[in-house]
Amino acid sequence: MENKEVLETSLQEIGLAHEQALVYQTLLNLGPSKAFKIAFNSGIKRSLTYKILGQLQDIGLIESKETEEDKVRTFFPTHPSSLEALIEKKRESAHAAKYAFDKVAQSLISAYNIANKKPNVQFFEGDKGIQYVFDDIIKTKSDTLLFRSYLDTSSESINKMLDEHKERRKRFGLGMRLISSREPTIELSLQDKENNIARKYLPQDKFALPAQITVYSDKVAITSYGAAIVTTVIENPEIKVSFSALFELIWSQGVAPEEIFR
Repeated sequence: MENKEVLETSLQEIGLAHEQALVYQTLLNLGPSKAFKIAFNSGIKRSLTYKILGQLQDIGLIESKETEEDKVRTFFPTHPSSLEALIEKKRESAHAAKYAFDKVAQSLISAYNIANKKPNVQFFEGDKGIQYVFDDIIKTKSDTLLFRSYLDTSSESINKMLDEHKERRKRFGLGMRLISSREPTIELSLQDKENNIARKYLPQDKFALPAQITVYSDKVAITSYGAAIVTTVIENPEIKVSFSALFELIWSQGVAPEEIFR
């Protein structure tokens, strides 16, 4: 993790006051905690700590809940990516803040993972989730494994995002392997070569996924196509490795387009 003073300075560059940065950093390191423990570890008076916790909660960096046993409120950090949302509100006047966040984001996420001992999970509704995954693939410079859903639907907005994503992937030299229940055509096979895509086919009676699964970086994104499009992004190395192994198993059973065209 980043040096304590460096991380605190970076959090202040993002836009937090000195005491806010200290309390937030303390809570990240502690994990879910009560105010008196946060005050003790941060060295800030409890009355001021309560005030700062309220400020951090107002801007979405922390959340709290009251336990049934002792009726005392417990505070816990939200995912550090919420800092980026705060930065976006100040984008026009805070380019330096965005740079500071990028420097410490991975350290914040590592602290969050260690303290909370659970995968990072984010939820998105509609096209926003698809765009998030596309952007994140480029941001992490990752090759992609795709379990394609038979319910995968297209719209004008999604097609536009997909076309832009293909161009960005080509620009960065990123590859994709996908498994689909839709039988490939010669035209599609030629497009795959242009877009650095390797594809295998399995009939729908053997491979029928109602949700689409994208594996990249240390993440697995699951997009369900029902009455509404919902994307769940899970960040966890073990889960990613497990889905990758599952992909390789199914991939070994798939049929390449050139075998179909013979």
